[in-house]
Amino acid sequence: MTITNEIGGLQKHLEVLETDKSKIQSTSEESKLKRVQEISEIGNIIMSINNLFDTVNKGTTKGDKKAENIDPKYKTFDDLTLRGEFAIEQLENIKTNIEDKQKLIAKLENRMQDSKYK
Repeated sequence: MTITNEIGGLQKHLEVLETDKSKIQSTSEESKLKRVQEISEIGNIIMSINNLFDTVNKGTTKGDKKAENIDPKYKTFDDLTLRGEFAIEQLENIKTNIEDKQKLIAKLENRMQDSKYK
């Protein structure tokens, strides 16, 4: 009888361990899925920045030269921190490029206004 009771106790303990194992596996899967989603979102943001950078710099000598001189390690997703830092540099370049274009537009508008009044 004692052996039967011991076996029953061990079976209950085994069931508890299996339940705990299932909970841990479920939590692990949720964590993995969440991490994959975060990386996917980061990748989408980085690719969007890269596309915007290419669009803003398209056809400019400055942009073409910059694109040629980019170290390939900045174009990969092996190191997200490094790739993120490069994306920040791209955003700064985009901002500068847009500001330069806004200044050019303002100058052209002023010239057009001046030529109307002459």
